[in-house]
This record gives sequence, structure tokens and C-alpha cells, in this order.
Amino acid sequence: MRTFWEVDDLIFDIEHYRNNSNVNDLSPAVRRSILEGVPLFREALLACDACIASTTAMADAMRATGAPEVWVVENALDVETLRAAEEIAAAPPRGDGLLRIVYGSGSKAHDSDFRIAAPALLRILKKRYDVRLTIIGHLNLPEAFNEVDAQVERLPPSDYPTYMRRLARCQINIAPLERTVFNDAKSNIKYLEAAILGIPSVCSSSTEYQQTIQHGTTGLLASTEQDWEEQLLALIESPGLRRQIGENSRCHVEDDYTPEAVAKHRLLPWLKSLEPSVERRPRILGVNIFFEPRSFGGATIVAEQMARIINAGGRAEYAMFTTLPATDVHAYKVTRYESSAGEVFAMGLPHEHDQALHFDNPYPTHGFREILRAWRPDVVHIHSIQGIGIQIAEVCQAEGVPFVVTLHDAWWICARQFMVNDKGRYCYQRKIDLDVCSRCVPQPAMNPYRQYRLHEVLTGAALMLSPSKFFAGVYADNGFDPERLRVNKNGIVEPASAIHREPPSTRPLRFGFVGGEGPIKGSALIKKAFAGLPHTNYELHVVDNELNLGRRSIFESNWKIPGTFKAVPAYSQETIDSFFGSIDVLLFPTQWKESFGLSVREALIRDVWVIATDAGGVIEDIVDGENGDIIPLDDDGSALQAAIKRLLDAPGKLDGYRNPHAAMVRLFDEQATELTDYMLEVIERQPVNWRDPDDRN
Repeated sequence: MRTFWEVDDLIFDIEHYRNNSNVNDLSPAVRRSILEGVPLFREALLACDACIASTTAMADAMRATGAPEVWVVENALDVETLRAAEEIAAAPPRGDGLLRIVYGSGSKAHDSDFRIAAPALLRILKKRYDVRLTIIGHLNLPEAFNEVDAQVERLPPSDYPTYMRRLARCQINIAPLERTVFNDAKSNIKYLEAAILGIPSVCSSSTEYQQTIQHGTTGLLASTEQDWEEQLLALIESPGLRRQIGENSRCHVEDDYTPEAVAKHRLLPWLKSLEPSVERRPRILGVNIFFEPRSFGGATIVAEQMARIINAGGRAEYAMFTTLPATDVHAYKVTRYESSAGEVFAMGLPHEHDQALHFDNPYPTHGFREILRAWRPDVVHIHSIQGIGIQIAEVCQAEGVPFVVTLHDAWWICARQFMVNDKGRYCYQRKIDLDVCSRCVPQPAMNPYRQYRLHEVLTGAALMLSPSKFFAGVYADNGFDPERLRVNKNGIVEPASAIHREPPSTRPLRFGFVGGEGPIKGSALIKKAFAGLPHTNYELHVVDNELNLGRRSIFESNWKIPGTFKAVPAYSQETIDSFFGSIDVLLFPTQWKESFGLSVREALIRDVWVIATDAGGVIEDIVDGENGDIIPLDDDGSALQAAIKRLLDAPGKLDGYRNPHAAMVRLFDEQATELTDYMLEVIERQPVNWRDPDDRN
């Protein structure tokens, strides 16, 4: 983001600050405190990309300091001032036959400024007993004013509406300034406040007042002691001149200094300069429960890669809405950070005991709506949202933003997410039967409601994307529109270089398994298969995710295989080549029909033989007997054992092995290109008409 530093006082130049006599009128402690801040303000100015000044003299000083770019946005009359002026005009104060010259002093550092007009004021007060000097705020008068003390009215500082009412009781406003570079940079606010009340002003002829006031028409300027006396007497002696200049000044500031006028003439040109020189790219806002730096699970890897490649490709801009623990971000509040894949909005997500909140959570909607309205995506891409819940999709619908859902798993149709029952076995349903589910899900009474709500929301998706043909068919069989179901086959990271292995016939054959101890990935089958074989000429490398955290969850004593057992750390996208280069065969006896099987493709493209169960999307890139073995999903371990035995009996089969069907495996770049095409199709078909915030209900 570009940064701008804005100020309306010359507080960043130590020399000009010291030369301002008003600073010398302060106590030593206050003066020291103020001057100590000047280098910090200067550092802030220089740290920013550009500056905003309230006056042209301020802009010149910023440029001289080293600001690379400066814009002038003058102070405007704010809404509170305009409202106060309107109320005062509706009930003008009654006169008492006295004529008041007012000086508003907002701080204790204006004694030197007042002394510019003091001699002329003193002479006038001595000549005209009907004239009063009204001081609002702090001011130390010169001792000579003791002679006219009865003609001096002192009013303490007050809230702003009271200040405006006090100002309105006066007939002439003064704005004396000591002639210094510091004061030349000051804005014209004293003139603006008096003018909106129709009060004529006499002001020092500083740079800003010369540029603001048309002398004799909208105000009077004074440079010398004689000027001050002549201009004040002219207004005192001519009620008509006071009315004329007061009315002219009021019209002037209404035309040029309202928020609308300054916004149009000063702010808008600056804002237009910030518009990108290139056409705005279509925006995609992804949603996934995890994201970098919490890169957990295959769906997260895919989401990160899609964001990274799409942002690098230039056809669209991809940001991510994700979650962080409520220990890092307050519950349901949002923080914003930059990842290596792109911009991220992260919401604190606490653990909720109410199971309904895992899929139908109303609490993220406020923060998500704020992000939609701030970032203004053209389409929302929903990945895995367990915990975040489906109501964010309804926020998209309410805001008129189309959403696309990638069906990474069976979460939308299965309360257990993977169609694996409470016994750890695949339920073998193709079309979901709630009666079957009622014997399996944790809260059977809630499941029909869950099924209805998720089906209702998912049917509102502009597109539903499946990582495999198999899973697209599963969702079609469960009542979702086949016309809006597309296959966006997952990609993988391309090997950094060719992998060379020593011939397995000259060493132990190396098997790899990435599924951990859980029964759903088939660890029990692997243990059974190896335990029933007499061979010892192999190594089994089992990935232990906990090793990366400094602890272990997989122990050799639980496997008890005749060959060599090794627990190895989980691989990352940076170490993936090293892991697959260390094995010859990947074992993937998953016990449910998965949507894709990321590690299977990562192995296949790196010339690793794969033994996998007939598990839906997992096997779509395996040609049985040519780059792997496909065994029955309901295998009791015997088919897996037979496939392992064939390799152990003839390991030379894999000497110099290269997958002849490696081209079937898709890379992330190809997936991202197709995904972008789908998103642009939706954007073109359902363009978002982002409204101004004030237009929304």
C-alpha cells in the first residue's frame, strides 16, 4: 500500500520551529517536549511515499525536506461547523450596543502572534469606549492593556458549539500572525470560522491569507501596525462595510470551503492520481479454513498454489479469507496480512461446542461482509469451510457476489466429511440415504437439517468444481445440477529436476506411506500385509507429521514388520523431491473413495510405483499394471500383500523405471489456468454491481 503523511502545521523542521517566537513563550518543559518531537515527525514524513499539506507554503516546506510527492488539500469547514452556523443564523444573538473584536486562541502558544496587532488594538480601545476586545481561550496580554482592562472580555476554552456561539456575538474577527516561515505555512481556519458566520476578518498578510482573501471584498489584510489600525477603524466606523465584507466572505467559504467543494476541487484530483495505470484485474476472494502459515491438508496446498499462480499470472487477483486461532486474533475479528501466495484476511475462530456452528455459523458473517465491501471481489471461491460455515455464501448472495465451490471432499453431503462411518469404514453410499446416516452421525436428529441447509446453499453456487470425474458424479447423483458441475482436476508441483535412483535390484526396495496411524488411510492393512511376508529385503518409510513439531506419534513397536522400519518427517513443497526420491513404491490403501489423492499424483510424476485401492478419484491417473497396482477397496489385506510380494520377488522390475503415463498427471499451472477460465466465465455471466455503502440497507 502507498502511504501518505498529512499535517497542517510545520512541525517537521527544527529550525523553523525554533524561529517561531510563540514557542519561546512556552515553559521550558513544554518547549523541550515539543522540540523533541520534531525529528520524529520528520522521520515519519520521509518514511512515507507522499505527503498531504493544508497550504501551499506547507507543501513547499515538505518538498524542501525531501518529500518525493506532495498534494495540497486545504482545510474545509466540517459538518459540525456548518450545522452550528445554520443554527446560529436561525436565531441571531441580540446586540447590546457594543462592538466586539474577537481573538480566538486555541492554545498557549499565540502570545507572539497577538503582539503583531496589540499596539493598534490598544489605541483603538483607548479611543472608543464602545469597543470590546473578546478573547476566547488562552492569551497573555501585554501589561499596557491593564489601562483598558474594563474593555477586555475573557472567555475560557469550551466545546466547539459554544465557541461558535461566542464567536457569533462578535462583529470583527482578527487573525494576527508573526511573519515567519512557520506561520506562512498555517492554514486559514480562523478566517473560515468567522466567514461562515458572516463576520468580517482582518488578517495578517501571510502567504495563505493572501491566497485566500480578496482584500477589501472578502476580508482585509494588514502588514504593518498602521495597517492594523486603519483596517480595524474602517470596519468599526462603517456598519455597511462590515455587512458587505461579512456577506462576501460567507458566500466565498460556502462556494469554496465546504467538504463537498474541497473534495471535488482538491481531494478528487489526488484520488484520481492513485488509480492504477492498468485496467483493474478481476478479483477472486478465496475462502479456506487454513492458509499459509498454517498450511495443513491437501485442500490448503491446492488453495495456496492457486492463489500464488493466479496472482503471478496477471489475469486475475486472488486474495484469501481464512482463520487463525482465537489465541492469535480475537474471536470473529479480522486481521490482514501478506502471504507468499497473496493477500490474506484472517478471522479468529474459537472452538465452538455447539455442533450446528460447525456448518451453520452466523458469527463470521459480519467480518466477512466487511471484507467483501472493502475488497470488492468479482467472485468468491469457497474451498473447505468447516467451522466457518455456510452463511458466508448467503452473505455473497445478499451482496450480489457470485460464489463458486470446490468440492474437496464429501463435507457438503456427509456430516462425517469423508463418508466413513463411526467404525472407521467407508459407508459405500453413492446417493446419501439419511436413514443410513442416522446410524452413524454424532447427532442424528440434527443431520436432516444439516443436509437440507447445505444442499440449499450449495445449489446457489454459480459453479461446483470437483477435483475428479468420480466426485463430480457423486454430487450429481445427490441432486446437484450436472450443468453446473465441472471437473477442475487438481494439479501438483512439478519436480525440480529428474530423480535418479540406484537400481532396486542392488539394494533393499523402499516403500513409502504418508497416511499415519489412522485406520482410514489403511495402516492396519499395511501392517498385516508385511507381517505375513517372509521377505526382509525392504525398507518401509512412514511419514510422521509430529516429527516436524519436535515429537513423535509413530513408533516402530506398533508396526512390527520383518523389514527395516523408518519414521520420517512430513515433506513440504520444498522437500517433496527428496522424499519421493528416497522411495520406489508408494502405498496408498485408503479405505474410502477419495476426491483426488494428492500424494498419489506427487508420486506418479516422480516415477514412483503406486499401489492403491480402487478409491474413486485416487486411481484416475493409474493404469493398472503399467504405473501401479489397483487393489479392491474392500481388500482384507491379501490383495495388498500380493502386490507387495510381486515387487519384492522381482525388484529388478523397477530398475530404471519411468512412468509411461506421467503426462496424465496435471501440474498446478494447468489447474490454475483452467480455474481462472471458470472464474472469468462466472464474472462475465454474473457481473457484480458494487453499490456505495450509503445505498445499502
